[in-house]
Amino acid sequence: MKSSNEAMMEWSTYVARSAHRPILADLAVTFAVLLTFASERAASRKALQSLPNYLLEDVGITRKQAMTEANKPFWKR
Repeated sequence: MKSSNEAMMEWSTYVARSAHRPILADLAVTFAVLLTFASERAASRKALQSLPNYLLEDVGITRKQAMTEANKPFWKR
């Protein structure tokens, strides 16, 4: 699975080379990409919320930090 940064780079390359495509197609792709990122972010935060403390320690964050991140709205980075 690609990271968000890799996907964003591919998306930006797609948009940069889109001079010959209709604007509506670019808007549809942009919307789909943003929706995908938001969905992935929401799922990651939900998973983070349910991790046990020993796994959070392995990652290097506290339960409080995990909950702070998990409670952010999906549209915030």
